[in-house]
Amino acid sequence: EDTDANVRAALGVLGADVVIEASGAPGQIDRGASWLRQGGTLLQVGLPSKPQEINIHYIVMSEITMQTTLAHVCGQDIPPALEILSSTRLADELLGGVFPLTDLVAQLDRLATGQIQGKVLFDPQTPSQA
Repeated sequence: EDTDANVRAALGVLGADVVIEASGAPGQIDRGASWLRQGGTLLQVGLPSKPQEINIHYIVMSEITMQTTLAHVCGQDIPPALEILSSTRLADELLGGVFPLTDLVAQLDRLATGQIQGKVLFDPQTPSQA
């Protein structure tokens, strides 16, 4: 199966506004960039294990914005995030519920059909509702 062809067909002629490359696997930066529209944004989250060659000519000529993030700055990111979650109603707005693992399939179905809004957490220590 040709994944690139399927993605391009799903995106249509213009391409995606944003691509998030989270694998860090070789060749995926260029692959993600190829799925973007002119002027799109590539968010590079995955950290390659080795330096990677990228087609900077294509990225510049396509006016692609490349944004990176380092998700492992826990000492800087986690304390303010926890403060925001504990001092506002944001957690209530983001969290669709905490469910036992036995409810996994049913709750994912509810999430997929829009019956639950937000994040869904599964806690192996939460007792089953059955």
